[in-house]
Formats: sequence, C-alpha cells, structure tokens
Amino acid sequence: TMSKFVSIAVHLRSFNNFNTLMAVIAGFNGAAIHRLQFTRNNLPEATKQHLVELEPILSSDHAYQGYREVVGSCDPPCLPYLGVYLTDLTFIDENPDSVDGMINFSKRKMIYTVVSKIQQYQQLAYNLQPVHQMVQYLSNLPFAEDMELYRISLLREPRNADRSMIA
Repeated sequence: TMSKFVSIAVHLRSFNNFNTLMAVIAGFNGAAIHRLQFTRNNLPEATKQHLVELEPILSSDHAYQGYREVVGSCDPPCLPYLGVYLTDLTFIDENPDSVDGMINFSKRKMIYTVVSKIQQYQQLAYNLQPVHQMVQYLSNLPFAEDMELYRISLLREPRNADRSMIA
C-alpha cells in the first residue's frame, strides 16, 4: 500500500498537483506511518528514491524554498499548495496598515504579489473529465482518526520490535 501511495505521489507531481501531493507527503510523515521503518526499508529501491526526490519539494525548510523553486519553473496547469501562500499572507498581515498616518503601500504591494501568484495558476485548467465510478469509490473510502491509525501501526510494527518479529 505504501508503494501505491508513492506511485500516486509521483503522478501528482507529474500533474503539478502540489496541494494533493502535500497531503500524501504529510500522510507519510504522520506519526502512524513515519514510525514504520521496517516497512519503509522493505520498499523497492525505486520507490524509496521517489520519496527521497519528492519530500524536499514540499519541505517547509527555508520558507518552502524548494517548493517555490519547483512551482516557479513548472508549466501550467498547476494546483499550488495554498498553505505556502496563506502563510505568506499571514506574515504580511502582521505589518501595520499605516505608517506615519499614511497607507502602507508596501504592505498592499506584498499582498498583491501573493494574490497574483495564486491567480496565475487559475489561468489554465486541467483537461480532465470525471470518471463517476472513481468519484464514487474515492468518496466512500474508509476514514480513521490518528489514534486508530497509530494503534494499527503498532500492530504492524510493535514498539521495540526487531525485524524478525515483523511479518
């Protein structure tokens, strides 16, 4: 199953779908999955290499520098990871609305820059048609809370287990 999600992540990257790619990568980095080191080590080498290549793209290091470089050079269509832009807007909003009793145009220009980046990704849509069977299937996938996922994770790889104890 982990390999399938890596394959999905590779396809998401090829479609420049960074928002959903972030969701998949975040799933791998969640406590219940991240702790499954034996399972991760048993992945095919190519699958591990894909993870090594994808994870830095969406790393929050240096204010998402890797993401900003990749998304800045990709051809549309593109579905950006909106969290980056919302974070930028939050930091910009911390600046004062006025300086010396005058409108802070510098702040307005920074807001414009962020919003225009988001708008540029809305210029070209994906040419995809819904497959109703897939929509139905994906809409009815089972859901588990973090605590339940962690419990299942412990069944897969108990704490302090060695490789010989894992099926």
